[in-house]
Amino acid sequence: MGGVGKTQLAARFARSAQAEGRAELLVWVSAVNRDAIELAYAQAARDVCAVTEENPHQAARMFIAWLQTTERFCLIVLDDVADPADVRGLWPPSRPQCQVVVTTRRRDSALRGQGRDFMEVGVFTERESVSYLVRKLDAHGCRGRGDEILDLATDLGHLPLALAQAASYIADQGLRVPRYRELLADRRRVLSELVPDGGSLPDDHEEVLAAVWDLSVARADQLWPEGISRYLLALASVMNANGIPDAVLTSKPARSYLGICKYLMFEPEGPLDVQVPELSEDEVLASLRSLHRLSLVSHSPYETHGMVRVHPLVQRVARESVDEAHQEELAFFASLCILSSWSRDAEERDLRHVLCQNIDALSSTAFDSLWKVEAYEVLFHGADGHGHAGMYSTAISQWRTLWETATEILGPDHSDTLRCLRQLGFWQSRDRDFDNAFDTLMQAYSDLLRVEGPNDVETLIARSQLAQLLGAHGAYESAAHTFEEILEGLLVNHEPAHILVVEARCQIAYWRARGADMEGGIRALEEILAELPSSIDANGAFACTIRHNLAGLRAEAGDVGGAIADMEALLEVEHSALGAHHPDALVTRHNLAGFYDQMGHRDRAIAEAQAVLVSREKLFGAEHPSTANTRSLLSRLMSGTDR
Repeated sequence: MGGVGKTQLAARFARSAQAEGRAELLVWVSAVNRDAIELAYAQAARDVCAVTEENPHQAARMFIAWLQTTERFCLIVLDDVADPADVRGLWPPSRPQCQVVVTTRRRDSALRGQGRDFMEVGVFTERESVSYLVRKLDAHGCRGRGDEILDLATDLGHLPLALAQAASYIADQGLRVPRYRELLADRRRVLSELVPDGGSLPDDHEEVLAAVWDLSVARADQLWPEGISRYLLALASVMNANGIPDAVLTSKPARSYLGICKYLMFEPEGPLDVQVPELSEDEVLASLRSLHRLSLVSHSPYETHGMVRVHPLVQRVARESVDEAHQEELAFFASLCILSSWSRDAEERDLRHVLCQNIDALSSTAFDSLWKVEAYEVLFHGADGHGHAGMYSTAISQWRTLWETATEILGPDHSDTLRCLRQLGFWQSRDRDFDNAFDTLMQAYSDLLRVEGPNDVETLIARSQLAQLLGAHGAYESAAHTFEEILEGLLVNHEPAHILVVEARCQIAYWRARGADMEGGIRALEEILAELPSSIDANGAFACTIRHNLAGLRAEAGDVGGAIADMEALLEVEHSALGAHHPDALVTRHNLAGFYDQMGHRDRAIAEAQAVLVSREKLFGAEHPSTANTRSLLSRLMSGTDR
């Protein structure tokens, strides 16, 4: 990509080749177009071969013919080849006496083959970035701590050109590194304000950072389908720099957005009430590959999810090229693109994780815009997605921010505001923060009861979450009775096969079993599990919860062997659907360790508890209640204390 220092690498190689006698003749060509290449060859023909031909095209051919026969060692550098077609018929001959180095932003297959070695030039490593910045800043008497300099390099994506121009700006303005980072993070400032102007560029740079990629974008726009690439790059600029599934960028909302952009570009005065045709998937893929060929993005079509990656500074420049009037439209369509790829299938947990990262990126770049155009539903998906992946603290933090924002923008009684509050309480309870969860859910239930009424589904869900907290604190009969009332309310508006109705029946059976009717509760849960409606996945999270509860009840009833068999079968499903270190799987493994101990398999119990403790410490931290619970279990097991 532009800005990684390809020309500097080629120049250093050329100088060392001259110094070491490996290049008797050095020809440096600024290969920005075919005419420039021919003119450079023609000049070389006159200087080296005494050619008198005035026609540059003919003189260039004579120089290539001379290279075919000379015994002098020649090094030809074609710097910044803009189009493979420009070099067609102008490649120096492939022979030991003639070495050719080409720098380009292009990745076209036409540049490869025929004995050519292709080297991808990336950004600096962390060590290279820090070393470079320290050297540049020290030269101006500006010193910073190692961690500050590393953080700055990370902010700039370790791009050599960005590091050079940032160091120059810091020195020129007499700033310290932390202050420059603050300015860089300020989204009210455009990147061009934070680098030197054209007359103060360091190291003979010809362009300011923001302009480096303009030529590449313009050339990508000239490729089929014309005029689309810059808008596709803008769409990618508000998503995750480290990985966007290509299905997101070729989705129906993306094709609609690009179709609108194309229409407005070619028909700026056209009517706005027409049905604008969306682009085809092939057209968008072609545009994506054009961006890849010009090193503006990296597209890996054979990788899982066909990931697209973009340097953060390319993203920033692309975002800043979108005028303020269209930024909200961009955020709206980006949210639809992500939602169109969202899947609740257990097998797609990796995809959901990637999409959550893209939602986080969209939130960081367009949070206010998403609320202005009422496209905040994507943020709800992201917050819940983190929770379902076991990242409870992230889910809680995001739901709290969403609730506070919704309260301010939508009002405290808006249905989405109350939904945010209820979800905050739900994830607090999953994180075992029961006191705060109870307070939050009580507030949500009271508000929902007042605003929506007793039989509204959100009101009933909030009440059911409160009932579960009652049961968790030993009020088994109260929990069962509450769920019986909830079931009556649900049946007013829902069929018996609806998942909320089935869940209420499960809750009644479970809390009855925990109370006074163990045998009846187990039997009821077994019947529900055996008769699950076809709409509920038999291996999904809901069914897994029933199996987990059944196993725990069997153990309490004295059938520890049956409980172990159920738990081990459940664990296989959870490992496949969720992964071995998901919080739900860790609950199963924690309980399984206790069951092993009850059956007299203490060594096996200790090994399982130790593995769970390591996973919970990594996932939740050493002080989390779940971690402390497993630590207590392990201590009891290792001390030989009976339960």
